[in-house]
Amino acid sequence: MPRVHGQDLERSGTEVFAALGAPREEAQWVSTLLVRSNLRGHDSHGVLRIPQYVEAIRAGQIRPGERPGVEERGPTTLVVDGRLGFGQVVAREAMALAVGRARAHGVAAVGIRRANHVGRLADFAEQAAAEGVVGLVFANDSGALQRVAPAGGIEGRLSTNPFAVGIPRRTPPHLVVDVSTSVVASGKLKAARDAGERVPEGWVQDAQGRPSTDPNVPFADPPGTILPMAGHKGYALALVVEVLAGVLSGAGFVRPDPGPDYQGAFLVALDVSRFLPLDRFVADVEAMLAHVKSARPRPGVPEVLVPGEHAWKEAERRKVEGIPLAEGTWAKLRAIAEALGVPLPAPVGPRGGAGS
Repeated sequence: MPRVHGQDLERSGTEVFAALGAPREEAQWVSTLLVRSNLRGHDSHGVLRIPQYVEAIRAGQIRPGERPGVEERGPTTLVVDGRLGFGQVVAREAMALAVGRARAHGVAAVGIRRANHVGRLADFAEQAAAEGVVGLVFANDSGALQRVAPAGGIEGRLSTNPFAVGIPRRTPPHLVVDVSTSVVASGKLKAARDAGERVPEGWVQDAQGRPSTDPNVPFADPPGTILPMAGHKGYALALVVEVLAGVLSGAGFVRPDPGPDYQGAFLVALDVSRFLPLDRFVADVEAMLAHVKSARPRPGVPEVLVPGEHAWKEAERRKVEGIPLAEGTWAKLRAIAEALGVPLPAPVGPRGGAGS
């Protein structure tokens, strides 16, 4: 399994998107977020998505350089039409709008339609938290990609429907929760597939409802399904996300004849200072987290962490050791780079030496 330094991989990703017509700032932003996902240990939303994006650009499903349209629905409510642009660009602008309106009015909500895959929702929840604002992000697939079974079912009726919350702390890492309402994100199944690995039992079931450890099951013919997180609880949360990100945003929702696979999203921003002085809020959050982290860890667990800390520590490690890439992912990236005449960085060893 090759390892590649993050900054080198980011440069190559930027060149790939620029070669396909993306403005350089846009290409760099998308590449930055993909590599950031890898650095923080979320390979399912990392550079394994580059082949998906390249294919979508070539098919006209992603329109590089397209500027989002903004429709005012009131001083605190807006709808953003992504116009098929890069989802990471659309979501960044939508969250900036939400934060600005929350600063002016205390709270704001923004619906997103017709965006492409926005990537890791934590990036946009963290964007809000860095501004001293609580950010909430909900996302669906506009009714497409129904690979998740409802509780008790064996046919896909929902997408993975993730949500994220960002809460400001005194210094990064902020308190960021980012989870899919399915037991696993579909990207993690793709990562396992690229690595030639099985997955834990309880993640997927085949078309007859039998437990499976094959990551290809939800993509097979006939398709199996991904299971909801925590059974009926994850199923219930998925329905809430579908309503907010799909129905309320106007992006589209699950039904027998869904539209194209574009990302729908719903963003909420809350200005902390309208409820408590920011300094007091942050101090109280830190006191709360310190109490939680003071719990004695189980044997074999070095310390109790809170959401956001593990990813931060993992990024520090991978910045030094390099990002591990599955052989299947590396082969796809190499083929794309060769076709576009873009150089790929040489793999490195775990401590920066030569490696394979």
